[in-house]
Amino acid sequence: MSLIQLPQVLYRYFSLNGNVHIPGLGHLNLCRIPAINDFIGKKILPFSYVIRFDRWEDSIPAEQIAYIQKYTGLEKSQLEDQLRNLGEEMKLRLHQEGKIDWQGVGSFMLNENGEIVFHQKMNNTATHSDVRYKHIIREKVDHPVVVGEQETTLAEMEDYFEEKPKQRFFSGWRLGAAILLILIVSALSFRFFIGNFNLFEPMYSPINPIDPVSTHLILK
Repeated sequence: MSLIQLPQVLYRYFSLNGNVHIPGLGHLNLCRIPAINDFIGKKILPFSYVIRFDRWEDSIPAEQIAYIQKYTGLEKSQLEDQLRNLGEEMKLRLHQEGKIDWQGVGSFMLNENGEIVFHQKMNNTATHSDVRYKHIIREKVDHPVVVGEQETTLAEMEDYFEEKPKQRFFSGWRLGAAILLILIVSALSFRFFIGNFNLFEPMYSPINPIDPVSTHLILK
């Protein structure tokens, strides 16, 4: 097989598998971008494809070798040599011409730093259109849901989660009241056991008035 036929075989392999390795240049990988939900625009944008180019030198994948051997009948070593020669020829043309178109998919180019990059050709053919939809907000929708191993309804689950904060509030209120009651009982018990305690006496040690003893003599 000549070097002129190899690019067509590589493109066929790329169209079937979504990736191809060109020795001396790099690896092309077809990546699928999932559909995007444009919530503001009320539409679902269709999926799309982009081609990622990785500049790394690596051995040719065995699947790619086996596929090309199926159409050429060449030995593995001969086929690897032809692929490397193709890569070197493309790299030489790239440095001479500055750009190489590859099978209508995109172009290999040199950036300002002299590095090889791949620019994907934009395909304006629309294979899928946007899907329009309407926002529907329902106030109350009840449907069965599975929680663990039990089946319940959405309304029951909402009531369950609304009841939880109330239970936590009342539990905290009861705990605070219990702590306050314990403190009051402890203070009263402490005062009672010390002695001289009267429920109707606001003072712990009442003052008993006494007549003072005279310490001086008044002369008339």
